[in-house]
Amino acid sequence: MEEPISQIEQYGIRSGGIIAGKQHDEVPQRPQYSMPGILHFLQTEWARFEMDRAQWEVDRAELQVGILLVLLLVELIEISQQCENYGNIFVYCRQS
Repeated sequence: MEEPISQIEQYGIRSGGIIAGKQHDEVPQRPQYSMPGILHFLQTEWARFEMDRAQWEVDRAELQVGILLVLLLVELIEISQQCENYGNIFVYCRQS
């Protein structure tokens, strides 16, 4: 049965020798890297990194909006409590 290939081997960075504890070739070979394979691997990793960073920025913005909403609700609750403390003098409360 064929062993699944790793992401590095998929992009042209191949190695001989022992794979997953089994002898793959008779003579161990040095890893052979191809320039297009290396560049493709680096480009895909960079693209993945940029997508992760963009998603992190979106999540951060959503959390900041949530925090602002909570602070706004707290402010509204404090204002409503002040209005209740004035004995339902709503006109006075709106001026302050």
